[in-house]
Amino acid sequence: MEAEDTTVNGRGHSKGIPEWNTGVKVEVLLDSNFQPVGDRAAQLKSQLGKIVRDGQRIPLTIMDWKSVGKKVKDEIWKEVQDNLLNVPEGYKAVCMRSCNTLWKDHKSKTKIN
Repeated sequence: MEAEDTTVNGRGHSKGIPEWNTGVKVEVLLDSNFQPVGDRAAQLKSQLGKIVRDGQRIPLTIMDWKSVGKKVKDEIWKEVQDNLLNVPEGYKAVCMRSCNTLWKDHKSKTKIN
């Protein structure tokens, strides 16, 4: 009887947006509720996940998203504005909610491990 291969491969690291922080502004389409849609929507969410998982920016010792400083949230929003083309102000609330969820999920998974 042969031994089964028990190696488990995860999904790997998120790709994000390759042009991020290169000076090239990326266009992401938003619907009427400022939700990202189209080809770049998943990449944007992945990129936001990379931003909030940066432990230098948002340490895991912070208890909840409300405790993340306004300065940090403003820096994240500025980074989004600097890298996306034609970002409406209405997207800010959607972006911050997404960051909240992504950070909370990251913190939860990290603490479980």
